[in-house]
Amino acid sequence: MTETSAADTSSDAAASKPLEIGDVCRVRWRDGKTSLLAAVVERRPADHWAKRRKQMRLAGSSSSSAAGGGTAGGGGGASSSAAAGGGTADGSGSTKRLASAAGLYEAGDLSALSASEIHYYVHYAGHDRRLDEWIPLERCELATLQRVAVPLSDAAAAAAAAAQQIAAEEGGGGAAANAASAAATGGASGGASPSAVRRQSSAGGGDGPAAAAAAAAGSTERRSSRGRGRPRKASPITIPGSNQGSSDAAINLLTGGNWHGGGGHAHSTDPTLAALEREHEEVTKVKNISKIVLGRHEIEAWYFSPYPQEYANEELLYVCEYCLKYMKRKRTFRCHRRDCPHRRPPGREIYREGSLSVFEIDGKDHRVYCQNLCLLAKLFLDHKTLYYDVDPFYFYVVAEVDEEGAHIVGYFSKEKVSAEEYNLACILTFPQYQKSGYGKFIISLSYELSKREGKPGSPEKPLSDLGKISYRSYWTHILLTLLSKHTEKDNLQIRDISEMTGIKTEDIISTLQSLGMIKVYKGQHAVFVKQDIIKKYLELKKEMRLCNSDCLVWTGPINSDSGRKD
Repeated sequence: MTETSAADTSSDAAASKPLEIGDVCRVRWRDGKTSLLAAVVERRPADHWAKRRKQMRLAGSSSSSAAGGGTAGGGGGASSSAAAGGGTADGSGSTKRLASAAGLYEAGDLSALSASEIHYYVHYAGHDRRLDEWIPLERCELATLQRVAVPLSDAAAAAAAAAQQIAAEEGGGGAAANAASAAATGGASGGASPSAVRRQSSAGGGDGPAAAAAAAAGSTERRSSRGRGRPRKASPITIPGSNQGSSDAAINLLTGGNWHGGGGHAHSTDPTLAALEREHEEVTKVKNISKIVLGRHEIEAWYFSPYPQEYANEELLYVCEYCLKYMKRKRTFRCHRRDCPHRRPPGREIYREGSLSVFEIDGKDHRVYCQNLCLLAKLFLDHKTLYYDVDPFYFYVVAEVDEEGAHIVGYFSKEKVSAEEYNLACILTFPQYQKSGYGKFIISLSYELSKREGKPGSPEKPLSDLGKISYRSYWTHILLTLLSKHTEKDNLQIRDISEMTGIKTEDIISTLQSLGMIKVYKGQHAVFVKQDIIKKYLELKKEMRLCNSDCLVWTGPINSDSGRKD
């Protein structure tokens, strides 16, 4: 046997072995054309769902109560919160429960399977976690495979080193790799996202936007004033062929977008906090629900959500679009849709414009509905930390109304009392309604409420990258439109603009500074109106779906103890 044939045989033997967690290779995207660098995050048998369906059929035939359990237990209320939501607070026991719910497997469970009998959960380097997916072996380009031979705890570092080796061998990644990277991140940066990197997000079977969260007005889940969550640092993107050190690369390969595995806890000064971070990241690294059915739409989930264990690890979860109860079985779902007495969200209707309605809901008065809403929203928000403590919040649900009822479109929440004068805590437009202007509508509604209260507000900080894009776009539109209607003789002050728009002065200043329309005179910020900038913007004739104040019937938030606050 020649040296060449021996090397080929050795290479083939290595490729035939199952991939391990931390292995890195290029993976063909769903279109079969684009190739992206990816790291293996988790593994499971290829027949996972077939076995699950068989188990459910056997369980259904042996126990009628199990078949109908979704309706009775699908509320996700306070009674189930301890088991479902405390993923990082209950110690190792909760980790095992949630890990089991996510469908993770021990190494021994897969040892008897060949490489092709295993599916691999991969993260695409430099891209958002919502693109992570389970793939078969045939989508991996094994010629680019770089294996790791280290403990799993060091898999991220090994994967990063392997990625650098691949990049070096390819001469810096090449134009094809850079083009693939640009294609997969284009939507998140505000550009048009090619169809090659689009997520399926509706029942029609077509490709939905992979980066459609930009149209959702940015998933602006942030740290609250009471420390419910912690701000996440923006994760740098690893470019194949870069000269980063191995320690930085270890953090960066499994970053990009909202990935925090291997890096989010590395620089924490609090050991307890660091341990909780590691535990949380380990549990949430794999989506526990593949898709949901919400009304007429079948939607692919983007992120992990801490549904109770008996409803997690599901290929398809059914959610009532009116009461938001969740069920595992299609039969249960059909019965629930027939018998559900609700045809709209709870609370009071505060806005009606044609077929568009908004309902104000007190988290204390409608606790189960709001908890279910938070669990549902977590499937599309990576950083959301509020699931069950909904009492201190108001929820504003946007819905499209027809003869069947009010179909939920999106929502935002706000604290009842905010020392920092935040007027929005969390905002989401569901994927099937994105790219329709609802994100800007929800933002404008939050500011209209602030104006009615007579208190300028601001979204909770820090904003996510997509949140910054959406809010900066809204602020720019409102400010330039306002300035176009005034002249220098009006002598507008920043404080006047804040009172007229409901936008806090610091947000006005930062937006005008980005436009070059702020000057500091004698220690004071002064607006320097540039008519050419305003003229160019107005020529674009941008249209935004904004809140119509004439359609808003609201004098103050609901008060749980004394009714309405007038």
